[in-house]
Amino acid sequence: IDSHHPASGTASPRQGSWHTRQPSQDRTPQLKRSQKVSSSRLATFELISQASNFSQKDPRLPCFLPKPHIKNPDFFGRRDILRKMEDALLPPPPMHTNLSQAGKTGLRTFGLCGLGGVGKTEIAIEFMFAHRDDFDAIFCVQSDEPAKIADGFCQISMELGLEEAGKNQNQAVSRDLVKNWLTCPLKHYRRPSLPKDSEYASWLLILDNVDDPSILKDYWPADGMGSILVTSRDPLAKGRAFRMTAGVVIQPFEENDAAQFLVELIEDDSEDEDAEVDQDTNKTIPSEAIAIAKRLGGLPLALTQMAGVINHQNLSYKEFISLYDQEQSLARLHSLNLGVQDTGYKHTLASVWALDRLGKGASLLLDVVSLIDPDRIQEDILTVGASEVTVDGYPEEASDYLDARAELTRSSLITRNKHQEVMRVHRLTQDGVRAGMDYGRLHQIFNTTVVLISAVWPFVTIDWRHNISRWEKCEALFPHVLRLKNLYQNFILPKKIFNADLRFAKLLNDVGWSVLQLNCQFYQLLTSPGTSTNDPYPRTVNLSSNWLCKSANLRTRKLSIF
Repeated sequence: IDSHHPASGTASPRQGSWHTRQPSQDRTPQLKRSQKVSSSRLATFELISQASNFSQKDPRLPCFLPKPHIKNPDFFGRRDILRKMEDALLPPPPMHTNLSQAGKTGLRTFGLCGLGGVGKTEIAIEFMFAHRDDFDAIFCVQSDEPAKIADGFCQISMELGLEEAGKNQNQAVSRDLVKNWLTCPLKHYRRPSLPKDSEYASWLLILDNVDDPSILKDYWPADGMGSILVTSRDPLAKGRAFRMTAGVVIQPFEENDAAQFLVELIEDDSEDEDAEVDQDTNKTIPSEAIAIAKRLGGLPLALTQMAGVINHQNLSYKEFISLYDQEQSLARLHSLNLGVQDTGYKHTLASVWALDRLGKGASLLLDVVSLIDPDRIQEDILTVGASEVTVDGYPEEASDYLDARAELTRSSLITRNKHQEVMRVHRLTQDGVRAGMDYGRLHQIFNTTVVLISAVWPFVTIDWRHNISRWEKCEALFPHVLRLKNLYQNFILPKKIFNADLRFAKLLNDVGWSVLQLNCQFYQLLTSPGTSTNDPYPRTVNLSSNWLCKSANLRTRKLSIF
């Protein structure tokens, strides 16, 4: 070893091995960084220590922090869900509220999940006000963004009196003070002689609109006694992924309940001769209200918002149905904020699904799904022909498709049966997605959907059209083609938005043949209005070559079906 070189190895007298001596200047930046981190940690510890000295004062109880929500006088139904929440979240009798019992039972948790607009927040707020007297402290925190949940914990710290008013707050300090109190929620710090059964406060923490479970990691109490209610669009929010011990996926109202809810919101003193009487409430429900409830899919936010439109514009049920069925009116109706009561809930149908936050792949998948039948969407429609799609960003690779599908599932924009590999989307979500498309986007997605369906449609040559092996596949895909045909015939063609190309005509032509062969229930939907469905040999079909050439404005030879 050359001792003249500073990097030469030297023997260690203690270990008898060789070590390379590094220049002292190489360690200087690391030492400086370490000193900075230590100083920062020390400063934080000092802040927590100072705040903790102040927080030894008794907390201000009872403490009720519902902001920005107020009680909704028009809250309707959901009693079965509220009972489940009571069983899971209400504190035990006072004789059991001691720390040893808390350690055995742990936190009481419940998750409310479902599509945006299905009523998660309203149910949580109803529970909060209904059981205000059952808890010593109730806090409601907006939790869709890290900044909001951090601000919410700062407010809790101030409202409880854990920090001195008038001083600038450190969010990390406020968070830790609140977490410590939730873990050990003493009512009094300076009166240790109180009986154990009244020593600890009961509390309810509502974390509203949690879409990312990782956001909760820094705010979750370590242990202790208390109740946590989480609302989220993610269907996993009722299980272990969100640390829940119980929960429920909220469904839209059933048809009769939805119609009754709508009638109660609408200011209408007219009578409907065709009205039905609800057997449970003995109230009259107009037949057109039932039609509207069905059209809106029983979604509470949609019913509330459209009731506001009807009242604000003094519309009859019939006038509203006519207005809503106009495709060009959807965007305006979905963006109106005309809720009946101002309860602090500010979302509209245009904002509640947060479509603008979706990734490009998920957004394109949802666009395609919005044009086809919503009830049973075979996943091979979205994947088999992906390589033929020319739209930039459409998920071609399997991994990209899985990521996009997972994003839609987490947002409850779609539900999926993984065993059957089919998915479902709410009709109102489809309406909202289409309402957000301009004509150029609609043209692009329409053509993309035609490409995807054509890729899985079992085309055959004219010699093999009577082959029964394809009938099952044709019947499964037919509802999706019918939706495309109706959209084109009833909206795109009258508005002269664009002309369909030959691929659409080819698809419809083959579908027409398969329908005649199948003789299935959809056949009557394809026959012209003047054709008797009892006639085994109808003269014309909407999917005939005449209609195809006219509707698609194709300058090509007549495609004969019969």
